[in-house]
Amino acid sequence: MSQDGRPSVRLLTATAWASLLLFAGSSAVVSVPLKDIGADMNVGFVGKGLLAASRSCMLAIATFCMGYGADRVGKRWFLSGGMLLAAAALLWMGTTATYIGLVAGAMALGAGLASLEGLASPLVAELHPKTVATQMNVLHAFFSAGLAASSLFVGWALQGGASWHVLLKVTAGPALVIAAAFAVGRYPDAEVALRPAPLRIRDILGNRALWPLAVAMALTAGCEGALLVWTPNFIQDEYGSTALVGSYGLAVFAGTMAVGRFGTGAAARFVPLPRLMVGLALAGAAATSCLALFGSLWVSLAALVAAGLCIACFWPSILSVAASRLAVGSATLLATLSVAGIAGFAALPLAIGVIAQVADLRVGFLLVPGALLTAAAVLRSASATMRPIGSP
Repeated sequence: MSQDGRPSVRLLTATAWASLLLFAGSSAVVSVPLKDIGADMNVGFVGKGLLAASRSCMLAIATFCMGYGADRVGKRWFLSGGMLLAAAALLWMGTTATYIGLVAGAMALGAGLASLEGLASPLVAELHPKTVATQMNVLHAFFSAGLAASSLFVGWALQGGASWHVLLKVTAGPALVIAAAFAVGRYPDAEVALRPAPLRIRDILGNRALWPLAVAMALTAGCEGALLVWTPNFIQDEYGSTALVGSYGLAVFAGTMAVGRFGTGAAARFVPLPRLMVGLALAGAAATSCLALFGSLWVSLAALVAAGLCIACFWPSILSVAASRLAVGSATLLATLSVAGIAGFAALPLAIGVIAQVADLRVGFLLVPGALLTAAAVLRSASATMRPIGSP
């Protein structure tokens, strides 16, 4: 811990980066073996989609609660305690032999990861107040890079005969290390006197700019979630591939998302984020249409590359716009937008699973370009309503 009272900027920034790598790994150890999990637990597309939805439901509830609480008592113990809960949930999921037990573990994991969802972004914004847009995109690039790397690792491990149960338990180890690192750092809001006055929920919800940003967050996060959850299963089913090849598809998407987020962080210095997001939403709609319309593995992989580059910007950029234009340092505000994103992240993959149950995943993927086109329209109209919370 810093001895001079100043925040532990390097330690906490690095820990936030590492926590997003862990967040990604916890997604990959479920998404890549999802077809195997369905076979082992004897559930179909709806059951597999419900597994992600149950985690997201608890993630949304806990994210808002942690953001609200952190604005009042600080972030340290929410972040550290959340990582301890995530570690316990991963161990449970790796041990349970029933689908109900797996769903319960997924919900506990969502509650633990909510500490990252709700607090990592406002923490980094507070640590780097002069470069919020760049730092936010860099932070979330670690999620994408971690997802690409962990997807390949999980695919290779499964191909080598490892059980998805074991992979879940192994992932608990890094969560414990991150919990310890969050516990020892010194935070910008460590002193109550230095903590900004928390915004009232009614003031946040009463701001006209919040709602279009929340809608855009839900739609674009749903598109990201749909491709993260279903890409390995899609490649395996549509092209008769192995789990390893399915992991390549997810790694391609996640890897190009990492590139896209680093690129957005650089572009944000020169191009207004709202304008950049509208253009990328339109390009992303064109790219994701190819997944549904063309039956070639190579076309699908190329579409995933383009989709990753386009969809990368939305989550961190929408949070950046809110942090810089609506309210600086409000964990409750960013948690509210994250809840909207989580809702979309849960709903769109589940809707695709329902469609796939009666048709196939290729038809279900038609929802993705439709959501991106709607998001483009919403984002285009959002700029006119941007006013700081509390202003007339």
